[in-house]
Amino acid sequence: MKNFDELSDQLEKLAMAGLVNASVVHELKNPISIISICNEQILNSLEKGDVVSIRKFSKKIEDSLEEILSIINATKSLLDGESNKLLKISISDLVNETLINCKFKLDNKKVTCSCDFSDNLNPINCNKTQIKQVLSNLIFNSIDAISSLEEKWIKIKVSQNELETYITIIDSGTISDLEITKMFDPMYTTKGEAGTGIGLWLCEKIVENHNGKIKCHILDNHTALEFSLKNI
Repeated sequence: MKNFDELSDQLEKLAMAGLVNASVVHELKNPISIISICNEQILNSLEKGDVVSIRKFSKKIEDSLEEILSIINATKSLLDGESNKLLKISISDLVNETLINCKFKLDNKKVTCSCDFSDNLNPINCNKTQIKQVLSNLIFNSIDAISSLEEKWIKIKVSQNELETYITIIDSGTISDLEITKMFDPMYTTKGEAGTGIGLWLCEKIVENHNGKIKCHILDNHTALEFSLKNI
């Protein structure tokens, strides 16, 4: 666990070289944290001789390593101005896949997460890795924002009209007008030394690169982050 935390800190320091490097480093921290948790679970399972759990967590580490490579390639492509590799994707499948990657942190912070999908959702054209980055960032940000609250929940809503798909992440917390105004600015963070101020800026760039829009607003006295993507 300590080694992975040190690696994360070292990556953060390297990010000071520039915004491009910082964006990649920020995205790498999520799969690195998953690897760290899995490593700790494997050590516990070794003591118990639990081979089934060892195999399960080893597979999760393998998946996280593949995600790291995908993130590096997708983020480099985005920031280099290269065209997206758009694929026909089921948005409900994409959300569910992302939640699997977020499950460790949701469980560790005791945050409940529910999904509300509109009926008969049509596929969308998107870069799957990049949109999963956006979803992961928004979910992880919500977890961090509400981790100290007694009531900890996240709701994900997906709806469509004829032209666009709307994905909204609502959490049990709230947010100030100032934070809403500045949250997508590069280097702005409310997490102190634990934050980089890169995540939401990168989310905005990814969504805009898909000809979509992202915004934050208050919904029923709770924080809601919504982004839109064009339908096929």
